[in-house]
Amino acid sequence: MFRLTDTETLDRTAMSCALAGALCLAAGAAVAAGARAAGAYWPGDATAWMALAGPAFLATAVSRGHLAERLRTVLFGAAGVAAMLVWGRDFPGFAQASAGALLGTAFAVENDRKRKRESRDRLPRWAFAATAAAVAVAWPIAVLATGSVEHSVLANGMVPPLLLGSAAGALSGLATGLASFPSHLERVGDRVLEALQKARPVLDGELRDLVLKVVDARGRALKLLERSRADATARVETERGLDQIALTAIDLADRFGAVDRVLARTPMPGLDERVAATRSQLDGTKDPGVRRDLERALQALEDQRSQVDRLLQGRARLVARLQSELASLEKTEMALALLATGDAAMAGLRLETLGSTLEHRAHELEAEGAALQETLVDSPVRALERIRGS
Repeated sequence: MFRLTDTETLDRTAMSCALAGALCLAAGAAVAAGARAAGAYWPGDATAWMALAGPAFLATAVSRGHLAERLRTVLFGAAGVAAMLVWGRDFPGFAQASAGALLGTAFAVENDRKRKRESRDRLPRWAFAATAAAVAVAWPIAVLATGSVEHSVLANGMVPPLLLGSAAGALSGLATGLASFPSHLERVGDRVLEALQKARPVLDGELRDLVLKVVDARGRALKLLERSRADATARVETERGLDQIALTAIDLADRFGAVDRVLARTPMPGLDERVAATRSQLDGTKDPGVRRDLERALQALEDQRSQVDRLLQGRARLVARLQSELASLEKTEMALALLATGDAAMAGLRLETLGSTLEHRAHELEAEGAALQETLVDSPVRALERIRGS
């Protein structure tokens, strides 16, 4: 199952394509009319101009961002024009379908870059393929329908060619822009619950309890968000921020789960006792060979104790951070509950900024996890270097 998301971007794409189509076909109609008035040869009508130059117009219209990003998007439209020039005379249907596929890829690439700029998940591969296929089908149909309407109306002489070209091009561009809807589809499913289901077998103890509380708080906040009067954009951003916090918490607890079980089997008091016993044996013997072996054993135990101490500190940081995020989610939940009652002032909450605030906290939690990961990697490396040095 899928759902349509970010309809605002889809609407903007469709309207941009409608405007570009109107300009493109109007330009074609004006050039055709001028050529005929001057007695010059013109190989086709305005619809042929639309089929030939349309991909470049539409790809240019939807391009956003920096100049380099726009150029990459426009290149797909230019490739569509090239396909029409190469195959348009001998294989018109194949040429238009190819131009449509390239145009659909341009739409998907632009949407993917927009999601990247907003720090959202990138488009999956199936979205690129589905968008290219949808526009590959829609573009030839739109051009064919535009040509049929144009010819029938022109035959009756009811509408000026320039006005007709603008209207027909707008409809053609609008239909093509709307065909990019596969790049705005997302699978219906709770990513957080799916991630929790995968991680639950390795979670245990305090970390498991904290993660479950974070997920529960996120679920309650989402239910309250549905009852609020937030607009679609604020709702999507807030939901994304809540999901990012929960997913990051699950990921960090999952990565630390194995180490947590090792720490449970290797408690620090036990290591202290083994170090003390080994040192006592070392002090009580004078045999050089025994002393050498005991010194190596003592060094290994000291390294292990240092490693466990570093891991315990990392675990304490992780637990403290998860407790902080849980408190933050509970505060958000309370604010959303107050907001649902209609008292926004009492809630002390602005939904316009809540999504960005939650996303910022998710990034901070991820940074904390990166520091913890460095600790996990650095500890055995240090111990190995000491062993090699001895």
